[in-house]
Parts: sequence; C-alpha cells; structure tokens
Amino acid sequence: ALENLHQERLQDASSQAVDSLRRACEEIRRRTEESELAVGRMTHDLARRVQEEAEKREAQGATLLRKLAEESEARLESEGEVSRLLASLEEALGQEGERRVAELLKVAEGVQNCSAAVEKERGAWSAAVERLSGQMAELPAAAAPANLPGIRERLEEQSGVIEALRSELAEASATLLEERLAREEA
Repeated sequence: ALENLHQERLQDASSQAVDSLRRACEEIRRRTEESELAVGRMTHDLARRVQEEAEKREAQGATLLRKLAEESEARLESEGEVSRLLASLEEALGQEGERRVAELLKVAEGVQNCSAAVEKERGAWSAAVERLSGQMAELPAAAAPANLPGIRERLEEQSGVIEALRSELAEASATLLEERLAREEA
C-alpha cells in the first residue's frame, strides 16, 4: 500500500508536472501566436506606410519634373523671343546704318555741288570785279562816280565772304566724308 501511495503521489506529481508543462506550452503557443499577429500587423502597417511614403515621394518627384519641364519650356521660349528681338534689332540697325550712309552721301554730294556753285559764282564775281576795274581804269577820273571806292570795297567784301563760305563748305565736306568712311569701316 505504501508503494501504491508512493506511485499515486508520483503519478499525481507527474500529472501536475505534465499539466504545468501543458499550460506552459499553451501559454508559449498563445504568446507566440499573439507575437506573430502583432508582427503581421506591424509588418502590414509598415508596408502600408512605406507604400504611402513611396507614393508621396513619387508624386513629389513627378511634380518637380513637371515644374522643371515647364520652367525649361518657358526658358526656351524666352531665349527664342530674345533671339528674334536681337535679329530684328540687328536688321533695323543695318537698315538705319544704310539709310544714314545714303543720307550722308546725298549731303556730301550737295556740299560738293554747293562748293562748285560757290566757286563758279566766285569766278563770276572775280571776272566782274576785273571787268569793272578795267572799265573804271578806262574812265577819266572826273567821270568816275563818287561812290566807286565803296563799290570796290563791297565787291572785295563779297569775295571774302564767298571765300569763307567755300572754306566752311570744304571743311563740312571733309568731315562728312570722314564720318562716312568711319561708318563703312564699322
């Protein structure tokens, strides 16, 4: 009977140990399942957050690329406008330069014509003065008009004025010619 009692106690102790072991195993299994569920939820949440962040970054990248493309297009348009403006400005300057050269040539030609006319008139005046001087020398002293010296002085003054005009016209013609040559070189 002692042996039976001892065996029963051993059986009870083993049964209790098995029950404790079974409960510990079930607790471990329950905790493992809870941990796996928690890890699954965390993994799912983390994957969702990563996906959201990736989509957000992709949207930002697309926005930046679109803005960059728009800015690039705007700059190309601006550069095109500037190029067109420069071309039209160069053309206008070229036309203006040609027009001014033509005007300067006309002015120089007019100055030369004027100079030639002044020279011709000066020659006519000189011839008239010479003729009058010759005629006055032939007249007797008593028949000469009283204001003859005044006429001679005025004729000489007019010759001086004509000579001064001729000199100014020659200077203006030379200046215009120099300007024209400088513009042609530029």
